[in-house]
Amino acid sequence: MNVRELFEILASLPPVARVVVDDFEGVFDDVAFAKAVAIRGNANQDAHYYGPRLADDLQPSETAACIGAACTRGARLTVADMEADKARGIW
Repeated sequence: MNVRELFEILASLPPVARVVVDDFEGVFDDVAFAKAVAIRGNANQDAHYYGPRLADDLQPSETAACIGAACTRGARLTVADMEADKARGIW
């Protein structure tokens, strides 16, 4: 994806939307997507590792513009995942 393509996608999203990145341990990769995602802020108890915001389709606190890498690494942690882990006693 180049800057023009990214700009066109971002221009279709609300101009005041937070911008988040699909991130993992500081590596660089080509951008594969930019899209609106439903997130909940301050949802992650392990925020120092995964970050404070998680995907949440059930009770999001905001919609953000998410930019993601072509080669994702690691698991996607959502609010639903965290709730399931809590129920199993993991968190």
